[in-house]
Amino acid sequence: MTKRTWPYPIVAAAALAAVVAWTGPGAASPAASAGGPWQAYPGAFAPAAAWQDGARVLVPDPGGCYLALGEATVARWVRSAYWRASGDCTQPVNVTSPPPPPGEVLPNNDRTGVVAAVPAHGGGYLVVTRHRFANDAFAYDSAVLHGSPERGWRWVADFSTDTPRASHIGPVALAAVAGGYVAVGGHDGTAVVWTSPDGADWREQPLPVPAGGGATVTGLTTGTDGRLVAVGTSGDDAGRHPVGWFSGDGGSTWRLARMPRTGGFPQLSSVVHTGAGYVAVGGVAGNDRAAALVLTSRDGRRWERDDAAARVGARRLTAATATPDGVVYAVSGDGVNAASPNDQCARAWRLAAGRWTGEDLACHGIPTALAPLAGGGVAAVHWGTLFLRAADSAAGTRP
Repeated sequence: MTKRTWPYPIVAAAALAAVVAWTGPGAASPAASAGGPWQAYPGAFAPAAAWQDGARVLVPDPGGCYLALGEATVARWVRSAYWRASGDCTQPVNVTSPPPPPGEVLPNNDRTGVVAAVPAHGGGYLVVTRHRFANDAFAYDSAVLHGSPERGWRWVADFSTDTPRASHIGPVALAAVAGGYVAVGGHDGTAVVWTSPDGADWREQPLPVPAGGGATVTGLTTGTDGRLVAVGTSGDDAGRHPVGWFSGDGGSTWRLARMPRTGGFPQLSSVVHTGAGYVAVGGVAGNDRAAALVLTSRDGRRWERDDAAARVGARRLTAATATPDGVVYAVSGDGVNAASPNDQCARAWRLAAGRWTGEDLACHGIPTALAPLAGGGVAAVHWGTLFLRAADSAAGTRP
């Protein structure tokens, strides 16, 4: 891990109006599709022709909308990109950074995109980006930015090795804690955690793994008591099983959680805290046709399997969020292959009072991220498409 020391920031253009709680689509919104409580807005972040441009990550905005982060192609360059929304949240404004200063320029056929972001202590955001090397679909390293679309971005740290084109290093999830920040991810096949007091200096340590194989970490969340909970998968080619970790000291030390054995090749994708406990979601296998896998825990230490989502037809759940009142929303495909990932039909799944309910998202791709909105709504993204769900009172349903 390398701390960046140069003084100049990566500057972004300023753009942000006052934001308000979203309760339903406005009259001037872009063309919407889907039905029920959700509306889909294709092209909200990028035109359909730019099938790998658009948002990948959402961070809730206390004002009511969201900061969306992802990728955009500008004159053949694929760069990290940022969007803000105001008003009814249906029309995000692109606020991309200009090319970096000389000496930081990547070859124009490399790709750099955002994988995680959190509000930073003292203001702005801390953002983890992943740099994928041209002509190598697998090797990658990562960087940390600090700032905001309004003030610009400073490149403050690297996660890299001495053999970048043969390495795989970087976080997949990030959390702000009382003493700084915690990130979880991988370093050349090892599940690791990084801790930092300021977002610039990071300490790496391996996560404990069960006997019988390595582990991959895929999700991280924080509880109201400051507890950190992470989930992933452990095992080998002969079979895999869910694995969980928890930390009660801000990420300095971690212990293995007690997880149920599921058999087969399960894959957990996300974990959320509901206020009363934890919910981890994924699939009984790693493809979109697989049945949903849901694990629940009161404390992050001991987990139980809950097949209620699978019984009502939920497929592998690929992302999730929880609202302040403890309602969980997750997303899945419909199990039918589409001509393009951007044409994949998807469903949202709502967990309230112990009951899972499916909600149609139409056929614009499976969202990669969800975030709660002020006032009870939910936002989701898949590349160029924005999905919005009104608050329960506006959508005609209640928990």
